[in-house]
Amino acid sequence: MIKRLKGTLSVLLMLVLLMCSGCILSKGGQVDTQEPKILWTFETEGQVRLSQYDPRPAEIHRFWLAENAAVGERSLAIEYTIPAGSFALLTAELDEAEDWSDYKGLSMWICGSGNDITFGHRFLSGGYNKMAEYWIEIDWVGWKEIHMDFSKANVTGDFHWTEITKVEFFLSNSSGKYPEERTTLYYDHLVLLPEVEPGKVVIKQ
Repeated sequence: MIKRLKGTLSVLLMLVLLMCSGCILSKGGQVDTQEPKILWTFETEGQVRLSQYDPRPAEIHRFWLAENAAVGERSLAIEYTIPAGSFALLTAELDEAEDWSDYKGLSMWICGSGNDITFGHRFLSGGYNKMAEYWIEIDWVGWKEIHMDFSKANVTGDFHWTEITKVEFFLSNSSGKYPEERTTLYYDHLVLLPEVEPGKVVIKQ
């Protein structure tokens, strides 16, 4: 009787272990516990520390949390004028270095105005000798969710996604082909992704 009970318990234990392993294994047979991670929602003041750098003739007139959002109630609004051959940027300082190596990319919402512009993201690991850059061309009107594929970023130096210390948001008109009108860009809901959707990936060629 005792032997039969032990045997039954052993079988039940094996079944439980198999069920649990099936729950955490992905299609490729690897452990898949990663979930999307929200970086910034821009819903509240002080969520991220931003500073601007706009060498003339470029100018960032102001940036603020606006009540025009793709997700939630607010987004980051950037009002700018970028004449031909110039650029401006906002810098987001991280409180401490972050490890993004478990993620494949970023999701974000951008509201285009019809005045096209090149918009870039620069990720730094300490100084400018270790960084990755990713550029897109905003050529649409209204809100659009896009995905950024980390594997397509331009890497400088001994950069690794294991140590992100700073993120810079670039507005560039280096080609001179974009309008020089005063324009507002809305940017919302930045999320780290364990997988990117190819159909949503946008990159400037």
